[in-house]
Amino acid sequence: MSGAARSVLVTGAASGIGYGIATLFARAGDHVAMLDRDQPKVEQAASQLRSEGGEVLPVAVDVRDAGSIRAAVEQAVRQHGRLDVAVSNAGVYPNTPVLEMDEDEWDLVLDTNLKGTYLVCRAAARQMVEQNKRASPGQGGKICAIASGAHQSARVGAAHYCASKAGLGAQDQRQRRLAWLRRRRRATRRLRRLSGGDQSDDPVGSIGPAGGHRAGGLFRLLG
Repeated sequence: MSGAARSVLVTGAASGIGYGIATLFARAGDHVAMLDRDQPKVEQAASQLRSEGGEVLPVAVDVRDAGSIRAAVEQAVRQHGRLDVAVSNAGVYPNTPVLEMDEDEWDLVLDTNLKGTYLVCRAAARQMVEQNKRASPGQGGKICAIASGAHQSARVGAAHYCASKAGLGAQDQRQRRLAWLRRRRRATRRLRRLSGGDQSDDPVGSIGPAGGHRAGGLFRLLG
């Protein structure tokens, strides 16, 4: 990666895929806000990356709470000046058969995996839209949400998890459709301009969540 350091926010960054994503961005010289609900664990993870020279900010956050997410985005912006990339990765995967599952567990999974992604993407998008008003169009930022092939399958003990990822899949399809319509609209307007018609252009950008499990592939996608 080359150019100025970016401001990156990753949820579920204390371990697993989230830690891998945060590590790749930090090693590339980007400034990374590492969000996780486990404060001791995320601070330990951040300490490890700092020992490697990474510029990271550990933040304890509950992705199910809009105020917590909003405060975390604001903290990242205060620390790094802006927000260029947001990765909504936080998720939970308890394994319980439906007949034994209580309502609290169902709510925990859907609120974390689906509602949490919505809250993270919304907060990040709002910040990026504001940035876009003060910069060149199209410079707002990039947002990614981690999906799963589980939305296409039925897994014993994971009805809540599969449902949450199916929700992300439906959201992704909707965003892809909107992005396609916007690209077609821009192309049509450019064609009219070249032919002496409409002189305007469409400044509306599109931010759509993408899915993926491999931190390296995601890193290249967001580069």
